[in-house]
This record gives sequence, structure tokens and C-alpha cells, in this order.
Amino acid sequence: MKIRILSKALIVYLLFTIFLSVKTHTQSLSYSDFQKLFHARTAVNISKLQKLGFACAKDSTCAENTNGTYYNQNTREFLIILHKNTSEGAAEINVNYLVSDKTKQTAFINSLNGSNYVYNKKRDCHLFKTSTYSHQSFTLAPIFPLREIKYYSITYTHYSGKEESVYGGFK
Repeated sequence: MKIRILSKALIVYLLFTIFLSVKTHTQSLSYSDFQKLFHARTAVNISKLQKLGFACAKDSTCAENTNGTYYNQNTREFLIILHKNTSEGAAEINVNYLVSDKTKQTAFINSLNGSNYVYNKKRDCHLFKTSTYSHQSFTLAPIFPLREIKYYSITYTHYSGKEESVYGGFK
């Protein structure tokens, strides 16, 4: 009798544990999760990214203090991390991504002076902004569902009119 009760309790415990692990691995990255990925001077904490299920994307350099693209197979999201100095300021940011060979989608974001967390429902785009007390810098992380995305490009247009771009692709 005791063995049956213990075995049922063990089965319930195991099912509950599996449910919790699946639930935590399939949730999208929140702003608080995003903040935890960075430490002093906005260096990316790669081990924390990996614990959240993100891995380095194809053709990307994934190292601390560098631009990098990561993808999460479980949540079907990718995270683009960009380090730029804001001494000039940035007026607008354009994010372009190729959904198929013929269709180009564009997400226009103009919110660097706004809130820290922006979600653009129309384009499934998240924008995070972080800043440090030691020097003015920010890290932008648009997150897109992977779906059929083949290519992306991000262009900064500074207040001075200067443009900078970051490009990348996926398998």
C-alpha cells in the first residue's frame, strides 16, 4: 500500500518537474531576463544567454563586448545584440529582415529616447535599451520569431546623419 502511494507521488512529482522545465524553456525573453544578461559596462553574459536557451547564430561573432546574434530553438526567437556609443546620439533605427526570397519586411523604430522596453506588435519586434553609469552606451536587442527569416540588417541613423549597419543571416 505504501509503495503504491509513494510511486504515485513520485510520478506526480516527476510530471510536475517536467512541466515546469518545459514551461521555463518556452517562454519569451522578458525585459528583466534581458537586464540579467548584462553586467558592468554592458558586456554580454554569454553563460546566462546559454542558460536561457540562446546559442550563437550562423555567421555571427558571439563574444563579450561584441555585436552578436543568438537564436533560441525552443522559443523560435533570435536576439541581436549591438554595442554602440551614443555620444553622437541616435535619431532612428531601422530593422529589416527577409522573410522569403521575395518578401522584405521592415520594422521602423524611433524610441531611443523613450521607454526601456518597446514591443512592436505589428512587426513582432522587441527593442531593449540599457545604459551604464560609467559611460554612455546602449545595447539594442530586437527579437524576432524565426519562422522563415533568412536575412536581417539593422541600420542606425545618428542625429549627425551618419549611418551604421549590421548584417547577418540564418541557415
